[in-house]
Amino acid sequence: MEDSSDANQERWEREDTWQSLAIATAVILLTGFLAASIWVIVAPDDADRLMRVQISAPFGVFGGAVVSFCTIVWRGRISKRQADAQLKATNLQREQIDKLALQIAATEENNLADLLQRGAELIGESGKKSHVAAGIAILQSVAEAPNAKFAARAMDLLADYVQDGYEYGEPNNLVAAAMSALSQGSRLDRFANRRLTFDARALHSSRIDEGWVIIIGAIAVRYIGGKFDHFDETALSESKTRFSFSETAFEDCTIDLAKFGYSKCNFVQCEITSCSASNIKRNDFDTCDFSGSKVLNTNSFPDLRPNGNYYFSESPPIARRKFEWSRVLNVVSDDNSDPQEVEASSS
Repeated sequence: MEDSSDANQERWEREDTWQSLAIATAVILLTGFLAASIWVIVAPDDADRLMRVQISAPFGVFGGAVVSFCTIVWRGRISKRQADAQLKATNLQREQIDKLALQIAATEENNLADLLQRGAELIGESGKKSHVAAGIAILQSVAEAPNAKFAARAMDLLADYVQDGYEYGEPNNLVAAAMSALSQGSRLDRFANRRLTFDARALHSSRIDEGWVIIIGAIAVRYIGGKFDHFDETALSESKTRFSFSETAFEDCTIDLAKFGYSKCNFVQCEITSCSASNIKRNDFDTCDFSGSKVLNTNSFPDLRPNGNYYFSESPPIARRKFEWSRVLNVVSDDNSDPQEVEASSS
């Protein structure tokens, strides 16, 4: 019974069924019309003829309605078939596009994997500068590719090259190119999973003034010894690289002591934008400007006046609690005062 019901339902959903019904009802209607016409014509008088017309008319209207209904359903089934065919074609096209996209993605990944391997091989040929330069360029392209699957590995290789190739001062062209590639990759939020450490304590004193170069793109970079000159740390405020400094000299720099780690460092004529009593104690300061500095903790804040550290009177350091800053820092009365004179007067 269920199979028979399904078969009947399927039969009524087919367009040829309604086509046959439309044609059949049209033929029946035409035949009935001819028969009714003859029946009306042969009427013996006008009254009888009018009566026959009135009797036949409803059947004609009903027959016309049945033909129209069958025709409408038939055309509807045709439209549905065409819509289903179009939907099927659209779905097929979408599936083909998805498959093509997957194939393209797989091809891109294979190409990136090949580029990564090629870049690693070239950057390792230390005796051939042109090969190393090509390797750096290839690894940078992998690091910046829209598909980030191999970006971290490329950044790791670039960071390893910088770690092995950079000593101090201005880097050579190849190391500078690798540093630039790391920096460009970091702008896309891609970082090397490396903690780089650079130590200048063993260098001859004559080289100290050459200064460090900031390296962005690894998850952490540590500098030991050496010097930074005219370094604006606020430029690193958006960087996700964690920096730390130990026994490093800073001269004429802008420093946020609360953002990065500083230990046993020496700051000379620097602008301190943020600090706390604890990191002040771990470092030395000479003629530094604490004007408007945000101080996170004032407990046991050391006296920095002997070395000429100061703030301008109209812009004292800012702390959560009220604090008498003139007890630990020299006060410069106006912008025309020379901080160097403060140091002389405090000594």
